[in-house]
Amino acid sequence: MAEKRLTLTQLHKEHQARFNEQTKVRLSNGSYIVIQRRFERTRIADLLVRYMELMEQARQQEMDPSHLQTLGDVVFHMLVLKQFTNLASIPDDPEKMTVIFKQLVNLELLGEIFNHFDKEELDKMEAQLRQAVALAGQQGN
Repeated sequence: MAEKRLTLTQLHKEHQARFNEQTKVRLSNGSYIVIQRRFERTRIADLLVRYMELMEQARQQEMDPSHLQTLGDVVFHMLVLKQFTNLASIPDDPEKMTVIFKQLVNLELLGEIFNHFDKEELDKMEAQLRQAVALAGQQGN
């Protein structure tokens, strides 16, 4: 492989090529969604920080532990859609997220959308989430 000097222009082009690839997916209800093919580490980090903040807010409200786990699933799915699709307008309010989550589940769209994400990208993000939750649990003890 030939050696070449790293430049800011080259860096920008490489980043764009790797992380700006999107796929337009037609859904069973006739609408479409635009999905990010690869997940940037920094956007995953932003998602994890927001996830932890929202879950901490719920804990401070002394939410029942069984509801906390369900809320965790809702918040995770909604933040993934917010960060890595054209649904960036999903609010950061857990109650509103829950309403949207239920609508997507009831219309059988949530699974359909998530089936179009690259499994390796989702696995990578879920592993980072588990690690962050475990670390937060250790710090809380």
